[in-house]
Amino acid sequence: MKQTAVLVVYFLLVSWSVVSSLLYWGEETLAAKVLSRPKKIVEVQRFYEVEGFYLDPGGSKVYYLANQLKIYDRTLFLFENPRGEVYSERIGTTDYKAEKGRLDQKKALLTFENNAEFLNQDFDLLTDKALYHLEDEIVEGFGNVDSRVSDPKSKDVIKAKSEYIKMYQERRHVHYAENVVGKIIRPRPYDEVTYFWGQTMDVDFFDRMAELQRDVRVKSQNFDIKARKGELFLDNFHNELKYYVFYDDVEVDQKYQEQDGTWAMRKAYGEKLEGYPSEEKIVMSGTPKVIQGQDVIRGNLITLRQNIGLVEVEDSTASFIYED
Repeated sequence: MKQTAVLVVYFLLVSWSVVSSLLYWGEETLAAKVLSRPKKIVEVQRFYEVEGFYLDPGGSKVYYLANQLKIYDRTLFLFENPRGEVYSERIGTTDYKAEKGRLDQKKALLTFENNAEFLNQDFDLLTDKALYHLEDEIVEGFGNVDSRVSDPKSKDVIKAKSEYIKMYQERRHVHYAENVVGKIIRPRPYDEVTYFWGQTMDVDFFDRMAELQRDVRVKSQNFDIKARKGELFLDNFHNELKYYVFYDDVEVDQKYQEQDGTWAMRKAYGEKLEGYPSEEKIVMSGTPKVIQGQDVIRGNLITLRQNIGLVEVEDSTASFIYED
C-alpha cells in the first residue's frame, strides 16, 4: 500500500515537471517571436501656422490653413483650427472651417469636428462633425445639423435642422434624418413659406420633389397637416402636378373664417390628401370626414378651401356643397 502511494506521488511530480517545462518553453518561444518582430517606425512631422494644398487623384484640390499640422507617414494630416477650401471642376469651390480636421489621403476623406462649417453657392452647413468624400463629392454631417440648400435653377431654398444629413452634390440629392424640421422658401414673394417636420426627408432637385417619412407634419397656408408620409412637389406651374400629397392616417387642422367674420377651427381626417396652393384648396379621399362645429361631414371626396367655411362633398350618388 505504501509502495503504491509513493508511485502515485512520484508520477504526479514527474508529470508536473514535464508540464512546467513545456509551458516555460512555450512562453520563451512566444516572447522570442514578439521580440523578433520588426518594429513599425511612424514618421511624424509637425508644423505651425501652415498654408498648403493637396491634390487628390480624382481631381479635387484641397487648400488649407491651420494653426498646427501633424503629418503621419506623409498620408495622414491632422489639423488644429483648419480653414480653407475644396475645389473641383464638377462642383466648384466649397469653403470650410472647424476646430479640428483630418485629411486621410488613402481614403480621399476630409473629416472636420467641433463647429464644422461648409459653404458654397448651393449650400451652407454647420454641424458637430462633417465628412467630405473627395472622390464622389459627398458631404455628411453628424449631430446638431443646421443646413441651407438651394436649387440653382428654381432658386427654391430649403432650411432644415436635423441630426444627420447626406448631400450627393452631383446627383443633387439630399437626405435628412432624425428630428427633421425646417421650411421651404420659394423665390416669388407672393408664395407662402411651407414648414415641415418628419423623421426623414429626401429632396431630389432633379425630380423637383421632397419626400417625408414618419411623424410627418406640414403647415402650408392655413392648413396644418399630419400623416405618416408626405410628398412635396417643388414645381407647381403644371395643372396636373400636385403641390403636396399625404398618405396614411391623414389629419388636418384648419382655421377658417365664418360668415360673421369670426374665426373657428375644424378638423378633417382621411387616408389621402392632395393640396393645390395656387387654388387655395385641399382635396381629401379614403373615407374622409370633416368635423366642423357640431356637424360631421362624410363623402368619397371632400374639398376644403382656405379661410372660408365652405365644404365641398362628393359621393357616388350625389354632389353638394355644405356652407357654414
